[in-house]
Amino acid sequence: QDQKADLNSAFFDRTNYISSDKEEEEKSRAMEDFSSGKYQFIFLSPERFQNKKFREHFQEINKKSHIAYAVIDEVHCLSEWGHDFRTSYLQLTSTIRKICSNFKFLGLTATASLNVLKDIRVEFNVSENNVIAPLNYSRDELVFHMLDCTKKDVKNVLLNKIKEIDKEDNFLEPHETDAKCGIIFT
Repeated sequence: QDQKADLNSAFFDRTNYISSDKEEEEKSRAMEDFSSGKYQFIFLSPERFQNKKFREHFQEINKKSHIAYAVIDEVHCLSEWGHDFRTSYLQLTSTIRKICSNFKFLGLTATASLNVLKDIRVEFNVSENNVIAPLNYSRDELVFHMLDCTKKDVKNVLLNKIKEIDKEDNFLEPHETDAKCGIIFT
């Protein structure tokens, strides 16, 4: 849903998605509209391909309208070494290969270790020169603050730190775009 919303905000609105949040009628209508060419992209969860009826329907769509790309976001999930391995990714590439022909895979992730990259290469049956990875994995946009709260009132230490950061960045004020956020790990 968020990827569709992001594309819509960039005036790219020939997309749709199917999720468990939608009613069956909405899901069917989205697939029929995709089949008729109304949408250039349709976002699906890997779990959707575990449904035989869906796979058969998708195969029929591919016969009518050639599907050019199977883009797998968060592709690190297919690797047992990935930080959030999901079993629905296990047969995803072979399932897509069975129901679609003459298409290209595009796997996207921001969290691929060397072991994960190796698994992805094996799964997609691609050579190393078809894997594009950054030369630098540093994340300059992230800022870390570590606090020692072992012998202090944790709540007040955290509140003081949040106030200090807000004084510098004014991040607690609502922003329409480029909102800042934070995560507290304890």
